[in-house]
Amino acid sequence: MEYYKEKGLEDLEDEYWVDVFGFDGVYQVSNLGRFKSLSRWVKCGKSQRLTKDLILSQSIRMTGNRCDGLTVHMGKTWYSSKIIFISFFPDVDFGKDECVSHLNKKILDNRINNLKKTKRAESTDLNMSESKLFNKAYKSNLDKAKIARAKMKDRAQKQCSKCKIIKPIALFVKNRATCKDCRNKYCRDSRKNK
Repeated sequence: MEYYKEKGLEDLEDEYWVDVFGFDGVYQVSNLGRFKSLSRWVKCGKSQRLTKDLILSQSIRMTGNRCDGLTVHMGKTWYSSKIIFISFFPDVDFGKDECVSHLNKKILDNRINNLKKTKRAESTDLNMSESKLFNKAYKSNLDKAKIARAKMKDRAQKQCSKCKIIKPIALFVKNRATCKDCRNKYCRDSRKNK
């Protein structure tokens, strides 16, 4: 079940709350991975106003073709899994190459009993292999790459961007759209101008 989508203030079954590490009395997190903003007085210009309890929205962060997991905005955007883990286990220190990993390999399941501290390389391998969003994007891009590779393999000639003549690929500068003749001519002309 995707508990992070539940926006009701009433507690879910077997849910309990602790203060978010570093945000005592402001935010709380539950063992099911939900975040709550507590009611408090906040400054509003020269006056103050009382905010009500509110379940915070979490969003899925996508970078390129991969899904990095849920994030929550508390003044700045944080990864939900790490905040939850640190809030329940504040004595655990994280090294440079350490992060929070998901035991069931579903990066949207941030229940506290599904999180553990691991090395970053292990976490990436575990989390990315089972993510539905990642697998969908990966399959789509893999199909596109196969089609592009097939087109490139069949291609024996291409058109020069300078002289507009179609020539065999062997006569082109590697990773350039200009043929070797046009490239050499350009180099000679630039030397003469100096």
